This record gives sequence, C-alpha cells and structure tokens, in this order.
Amino acid sequence: MAGRPPKPSALKLIEGNKGKRAPNKQEPDPAYLNDLSAPEWMPDGARKVWDEIVPHLRLARMLSTVDVPMLAMGCCSIDEYRQASKLADKRHGLQASHGRLPAVRHVAGRAHAHRNTTAGRLVRRQ
Repeated sequence: MAGRPPKPSALKLIEGNKGKRAPNKQEPDPAYLNDLSAPEWMPDGARKVWDEIVPHLRLARMLSTVDVPMLAMGCCSIDEYRQASKLADKRHGLQASHGRLPAVRHVAGRAHAHRNTTAGRLVRRQ
C-alpha cells in the first residue's frame, strides 16, 4: 500500500475530522485493558506509579493489553528515578553557588549519577 497510512478513527474524532469523511466502520477495536491492577512482579514503588498513570490512560482509551509490558517497564524506571532523586537529595543536599546567584546545583555523587542515567533511559524510550 503506497502513501500515508490511514489515520485511526479515534484520532480523527479528537482532531475534528477536517475532511468530513465518514469514519471507518471496519476499523479494528483493540482489546482495551479492563484489569487495571499492576503486574505481580512489580515493586511497590512502581505499583504506586502504575496506580497514578493507568486510570488516566484507561479513561482516554489509550491502554490496551499489548501496552502492559512497556508501561510496566516505564513505571519501574520512574520509580527508580524517584528513589535515586530522593537519595541524592538526602545524601548531598543542595548547594547554593557562593550565596550570590539564585542558581542551585546538586553535588555530584553516585545516587545523582544513577538518577541521571535513569532519566536518560526514560528519555530514550519515548
């Protein structure tokens, strides 16, 4: 099939169907996720992230059963980032730059480096 792939009907509905064409009646409807509980193997912190995100994705009809593994990995990464961020702030705190500038910088440390690595992984996955 040459050319641009057809736009999903749900996206046309959101954007307002500028072309005024009839919606595709034969478009497959994905198997939306009905069980919103987090996978058993996820740590507690990642489960909290799951509980924050999943209801919003379900309401927007953006969460299907195929998305669960990637979403679970994303929740684990966000939890790792939060833990590393707390640890870096607790261990090293924040230091003002000579008391003159309003800029604040973190002192480098292992937790800070882990936080940056985790944040980099999150950005690359998107």
